[in-house]
Amino acid sequence: MALSVWKHESGKGSQAARISDDVLTLVFKALLLKPQDSKIYLFPFKIASVNRQFRTVALSTPQLWGNLSSSFRMKPEAIDLRLQRSQDADLQIYIGNFPACYTYGGEEKGLEWLNSFLAKILPHCHRWASLDITISPKKHSAAASAIIEALLKAGIEMPKLRSLTIPGIGDMKITFQHFSTRAKDLRTICMDMNDDFKLVKNIALPSKVAKMAIKVDCCDLKVQDLAAMLQSAPIEDLSLDLSENSGNTKGTTVMYEGKKTTVQHLILDVKSLKLSIPTERDVLHLVRGLHFPSLERLSLAVCDSVHEDFAVRRGRGERDFSFGFYDEDDYMYDDYDDDTEYFDSGSAEVAAKVSLSLAKEFFGDKEFPKLTSLSLKLITNAARLLHKKLPKDYIVDINKSCPNIQDLVLHCTYKVETLLLPPLRSLTLRRVVVDYGCSWIEDYGKLLSKYEKMDSLERLTLDHCSMGDVRFEKTEEEWIKKLALFGSKLTVIVCELCEFCRCCLILIICAAELIP
Repeated sequence: MALSVWKHESGKGSQAARISDDVLTLVFKALLLKPQDSKIYLFPFKIASVNRQFRTVALSTPQLWGNLSSSFRMKPEAIDLRLQRSQDADLQIYIGNFPACYTYGGEEKGLEWLNSFLAKILPHCHRWASLDITISPKKHSAAASAIIEALLKAGIEMPKLRSLTIPGIGDMKITFQHFSTRAKDLRTICMDMNDDFKLVKNIALPSKVAKMAIKVDCCDLKVQDLAAMLQSAPIEDLSLDLSENSGNTKGTTVMYEGKKTTVQHLILDVKSLKLSIPTERDVLHLVRGLHFPSLERLSLAVCDSVHEDFAVRRGRGERDFSFGFYDEDDYMYDDYDDDTEYFDSGSAEVAAKVSLSLAKEFFGDKEFPKLTSLSLKLITNAARLLHKKLPKDYIVDINKSCPNIQDLVLHCTYKVETLLLPPLRSLTLRRVVVDYGCSWIEDYGKLLSKYEKMDSLERLTLDHCSMGDVRFEKTEEEWIKKLALFGSKLTVIVCELCEFCRCCLILIICAAELIP
């Protein structure tokens, strides 16, 4: 639509036709989207058809043509044209689930398409800057194996490859050894661990990997093997997502002073960690067994698994949060027959406790002297249904392990009636239910003023927070009135940012960056 308007206006000799080629080049490069976005594959062809100036600029900007994907039906001629017009520019390769021809032509047709795509891009592997293989091994195991086999062939050198997304299939020890020798500048790895993946001993990552994202799904984990893999590279930025994992997590325990103690594995290089775990006691070995003493930034999320459902049919529970047994009186039944839904109050009670304990177990008796930024997300349906409260000393207890916290984000389904906090540089409460008087926040401000710490607090953000039973949309004026002592430091967010607002915000930020 925008290109059509531009084409129309530029034909009239308007200002649209007077933009310099240099500016157009910068605009086109800025508009490059991620390879997964279907718009990216039509983008260079569309802008080249607007007018003569656009076409000239597009053809003289090789970076516009460097995104190649197997996931969309792209004619072989179009692939050849992209490879030609990209000249010596870096290539972004995306190999996802099969294009439409797979759906209609069956697996044989899909493999034929994939092999033809690989045959065209493999001779240009010396230009690959990123390789994103997000094909599902469960749905297309033959195709996934074919891709890995093609990459392991002798002669495939990838000297420019810096980013790799790969499914955890086959012998990952051999796969990583291959990338260590053929892609020596590899810095980022994203991988899935599913039921086809076996985390074995002595898996070594490429030596320059500094950023890694791991998603675990239906995979049994041994903490010591995971730790050994993470210790094999100087990873500084780590994302570990077990929120949907239904496999088992096993750790190593030893007897210490007459008690069983989980062995801790030190991961020394990680400075930024994003850890997502389900509300299940099975992950205790993980949170206890991994220690990141050099952490500076931590995002810890303890949330209900996607499989979680407290309203289950009798005798068909998906999850067992109980540490013991419950009597019939612990269940609240609807007034229907035996096959009706019920709410398991016993399991919900335990789930609410497990969520709180898992987050605290991550800190335990460990020390994080460099940790300055903490984002804590405690989302469990049990806490909301049972109106559970966050303990008053919860954050202060955590602060003992990380005494230098400056920035805190708290997002939880626990009601916060009172909470003790250390002096902070910034505090963000996200979707938190606060007591109607919000007295503890006011008391926090008074304590900061009393001990002359108010100047160190730069901002207090209330993001979609509810005041008692009053919905957040109706509380903006109340927040500002009751928390007047924070003055301009207070920001209250009560509405969702619409698409138009997002566009305006982006334009404002871009304009600000252009102003000298």
